[in-house]
Amino acid sequence: MLDRETITGLWSLGGEFRDVAVDQVLADFRSLGDIFFRHLAEEGAELAEKAAREFCFLNSGLPVEDLMRSAPSCGIFPKLAKKYEDFMGALDDCLASHPAPEELLKMAYLHFPGIRRDLEQKYPDLRKDCPDNTSHRQLMVFVCGQCNLHCPYCFSHDLARVEISEDDLRRVFAWADREGCRIVTPCGGEPLLYSHIGLFLDLVAEYGMTTYLASNFTADFSRFRGFDAERVKRLYLHFTRESLADPVMRATIDRNIDFCKDSRIDMTARVNIMSPKFEEAARWIEITRQKGIRRLNIALTIPSRLKANRFTEPEDFREYVDVISRMVDRARESGIALGIAKPLPLCLFPEETADRLLRSDSNVSLCGIHQSGYMNNLSLSTDLAFSPCLGLTDVRRDFDMSLTWEDLARSFAPGVRKLLSKDVREECVSCFLKSRGLCQGFCLSYKYRHGGDF
Repeated sequence: MLDRETITGLWSLGGEFRDVAVDQVLADFRSLGDIFFRHLAEEGAELAEKAAREFCFLNSGLPVEDLMRSAPSCGIFPKLAKKYEDFMGALDDCLASHPAPEELLKMAYLHFPGIRRDLEQKYPDLRKDCPDNTSHRQLMVFVCGQCNLHCPYCFSHDLARVEISEDDLRRVFAWADREGCRIVTPCGGEPLLYSHIGLFLDLVAEYGMTTYLASNFTADFSRFRGFDAERVKRLYLHFTRESLADPVMRATIDRNIDFCKDSRIDMTARVNIMSPKFEEAARWIEITRQKGIRRLNIALTIPSRLKANRFTEPEDFREYVDVISRMVDRARESGIALGIAKPLPLCLFPEETADRLLRSDSNVSLCGIHQSGYMNNLSLSTDLAFSPCLGLTDVRRDFDMSLTWEDLARSFAPGVRKLLSKDVREECVSCFLKSRGLCQGFCLSYKYRHGGDF
């Protein structure tokens, strides 16, 4: 462990030296947290992101005050409780000695949504002083149902093979802007087969928004105007057996990967795990490494809205524990960050695996849908109907410019809240995450399709 003077010196040098200093501070936060908070003002977003990798509760809203009282089903929870105590204790110490404690408190409140409720309880006037932050609102627009692949497990299996018109797309963006939505994402089908994808990207720029999207990478990126890092903040490359087995498609995928690297567009590979056999799963890690991509997100296949696709049943999740645990180890050896595309129940995994998954991705147990009053993520289908999350329930509201985000919240939030508290396995009865309506180890689609009602 480096001493305080050395850590401060390394921080001032910047670059990789600062990264070493940050790691040391995060490893001994109770003693060194004042260094972190001292730099939060000028390095806010980047520093907050680094902290959230170590302290997953900062973004996820993990109910850490209950962790020490939790059943010992997963040994990771008490360790998280200790990290929470260290972080909050260091913040209290800094507030007591900081020259502008009100400003530091506001920064902590704005950068770390996972501890806002705790801060509001200690400082009742804080929410009044910090206006509601709607910047995390996002709208996922299923712009088309067409796809040049026909994967039997795809959750878009039920989409109508139609697309949103140009006029309707303009109306959707105007509505999203009015409602404070800063991220609008094209979904499909294959979104890059959408006839008006160029207009979509133009509207992202016109309204000062950003986007990200998942694609099979088989359409030539270079022909799309506005396909740049200013608008497209991240691309999820969905690897499939079908596309990689086709020489023409594979060549296009390779050209698109090079295009993204040259354009400095962030890429994450993504794959659905279809078999508990490690040899098949390990292949995806090797392909990711060969393509020069540094992150791979994995998911078990989820049911489509009409349950017409091939998906993994919750009672079969345990069959995948060993293969996912081994993938975590193999990815680490290969220099690949392994993340989770859809939440998984942490209680199924050995403690070491659960810890590594949380360090790689705080969304492993719960995504952000519980934020903003259970309205963090809205979905709009190809037939212009709103639904919560990825449109995986039958509860829908037809698009209308007169609707507000609050109108939709009154329609959807109670049902989402109810689904989040629904048991899927016997063990859920005693789980503190489920009791607080936060566990999404089995996401809304599973809970709705297994006897849930909205």
